[in-house]
Amino acid sequence: MQGAYFTGYFFSSIRGSKTNSEQFRREMEDLVELFEKEELPIRYQADAIEGIYNSCYQERDKNLVLDTAARILSSRWKDHAQELRDAAKDSTSVGRCICILALDTFWQEEKEVILASALDSSKQVREQLVTICTAHREWEPEMLTMITSKKSQERELAIRVLKFWGAEAYREIFTKALETEKSKKLKELLSDCLGVKQEAEETAGGSPRTPKELAREVLKGGKKRKKSEK
Repeated sequence: MQGAYFTGYFFSSIRGSKTNSEQFRREMEDLVELFEKEELPIRYQADAIEGIYNSCYQERDKNLVLDTAARILSSRWKDHAQELRDAAKDSTSVGRCICILALDTFWQEEKEVILASALDSSKQVREQLVTICTAHREWEPEMLTMITSKKSQERELAIRVLKFWGAEAYREIFTKALETEKSKKLKELLSDCLGVKQEAEETAGGSPRTPKELAREVLKGGKKRKKSEK
């Protein structure tokens, strides 16, 4: 069934600029209860909710669908925790976003499942994970481990989260990572964290600078700053 059916006939709260958030939450709760009466697994509930998400035009309404669905499904965690974990891997991309958001309510128990989404094939899911992780400073040890991972998706997550927390505080970590990074995309991201321009990074002879050369430049710049602060 298309999401437009739900937004057109089931939800009277989403109407362009006149969205009623509280009413939408009540309507979403009613819909999930209807799914439960039909014994629809969490995965397929999340799949159906993606249809509602895709039928929304306003970004505000899309976010409302995500947040509301996650809050409602998280209230089912006690009896459906494994279903939520499975749906976080097997649902549609929006469905997976909803499920990892729902699991984040119980992050102490679900941290491993949530962080596994770093390897998700969907950019939307990985973006959602960055947002979740930046709210968890207590996950710093995991981020410091991930930045040395063999998997580029995990390294990217760690770099972006650590940068959000304050690039200067992790300058040495970023510099060390830049020395060994092979991915062009992540070298650019690390260079940005360190304030080094990656574009047209060339030596006087015209050949591209290596990560180690860039890292040395960063260290040199750091020493100059320290001297000027004295």
